Amino acid sequence: MNELLQIKGFFEKLGNIRDGRFYGSLSDLESLISESEKMLELTNEVMDYMHEVRMYKSEIKNLEEQEKLNHELNQAIENENV
Repeated sequence: MNELLQIKGFFEKLGNIRDGRFYGSLSDLESLISESEKMLELTNEVMDYMHEVRMYKSEIKNLEEQEKLNHELNQAIENENV
């Protein structure tokens, strides 16, 4: 819940930007910059996590394909032995 309040405050401070100018206090601007940096860090963490997930999904797909091929090979060997 605290994160939601921080995000709400971030966007309220963004509302102080009009026509390329910031109309808030220096403290608000410093806070906005700090919160922007935190959001960038979180975004980077999410992107890293998403990359790992894609890698795991790819690995799972490769293992499933290999399992399928092994099954087909075993079936062919069994048919040869019959």
